[in-house]
Amino acid sequence: MPKIIENLRQTLLSAARELLLREGYAALTIRRVAAISGIAVGTVYNYFPSKELLAASVMLDDWNDALGRIRAACKRADNIRAGLAAAYEQVSAFSRLYQPSWSAYAFRGSQQSDFRKRHRLLVRQLADCFLPLLPPASEALSLFLAENILVCVDGSELSFQTLLSLLRPLLGAE
Repeated sequence: MPKIIENLRQTLLSAARELLLREGYAALTIRRVAAISGIAVGTVYNYFPSKELLAASVMLDDWNDALGRIRAACKRADNIRAGLAAAYEQVSAFSRLYQPSWSAYAFRGSQQSDFRKRHRLLVRQLADCFLPLLPPASEALSLFLAENILVCVDGSELSFQTLLSLLRPLLGAE
């Protein structure tokens, strides 16, 4: 009779996350995740057909957690600046967590369109958090703000505080 492991997908993701954060992307292998989880390598492949998909799934779980915190903070925020600050803090923390893994991963040319699609999705997710804090019909502004949060986090020479000061005339005194 086959061994049944409760919450196996979560067990695999936890093992992969630990490896990814402790030892980096190069150390993450399906074989090591299987060994840590106490299961056969083939079983891991039933859930995650590649190392890339496993790493992406780990990051997606953490991103969804961060996005949940951003949404909650924006709901509690008194104004758009408070919402932007909360988003910047969460996106920065997520980025710091996974920057070493991203640096070790080499994009192939064929993955650029996937990257652009995912980037647009991140912008849309952040923009949706900001919409309730803006005047009606401010979708373009929320997209602009989301894009610029990502720019500031990504090592731009534009700091978040500089962004806020540049936005002051656009957003009002608050």
